[in-house]
Amino acid sequence: MNRAKDDSLAHTVATKVKAGGDDRLWTYGDFPAVTRTALAAALSRLVKTGVLTRVRRGVYYRPKKTLFGVSTPAPEAFADAILRARGEAPLPAGVAAFNQLGLTTQMSGAITRATRRSAAPTDIGNIRLYTTLRPLDAQKGIRPEEYAALEALRKITRVPDTSPRYVLERLGLLIHRGELDFVRLARFARAEPPRVRALLGALGEELRHTHVSTRVPVKTLEELRESINPLTTFAVRDAHEALPHAAATWRIK
Repeated sequence: MNRAKDDSLAHTVATKVKAGGDDRLWTYGDFPAVTRTALAAALSRLVKTGVLTRVRRGVYYRPKKTLFGVSTPAPEAFADAILRARGEAPLPAGVAAFNQLGLTTQMSGAITRATRRSAAPTDIGNIRLYTTLRPLDAQKGIRPEEYAALEALRKITRVPDTSPRYVLERLGLLIHRGELDFVRLARFARAEPPRVRALLGALGEELRHTHVSTRVPVKTLEELRESINPLTTFAVRDAHEALPHAAATWRIK
């Protein structure tokens, strides 16, 4: 009876792995309905039959055969799999995330991910994985590009190879094009420091002034303003150059 149940579970796991295709990493988190002990046994079977390779505790890889041999997992995918195995839902962060938004041309030799819990740096081959602790539980449903945009506002004077003015102008352009949703950004900004909310509010007001943008509702701006102490000022170098009509209103110097 138990043997039949084990065989059925192993078949279910094997079917899902094979349907997932080649060049893919798997972790225990990809099989939430299966107990850890039973899942470990099922994945071990797939390792023995050559379907998977075990690359790290709790992380398995289904390689792809190429003309140059068997594939190996991409470092970024490997990093995400390691974090998923720890129960995380990581988001790209840091320089690579800024680069994807066009905020900087600089590339990074490391991988950075935003996670709910802090962890020591981990080496993935010759690449180091860093984690940055952020309130992701308070930002459930946030998209990678939205997280990167808010992180850029949080670190606006530390985005490499660029200026605060360019960061604001570029984010404004992405919002104006509809590639970033201002209302969603404002909702997730509630978990961010007041300076982030002030910069986002000023950016939204600037968009309404220069583009009469319907992408920035007045109600959303009012909610952002109400979330900030009206007596607080925020010193952000060069920000007023990108926000000539709104910096003073949002007390940005």
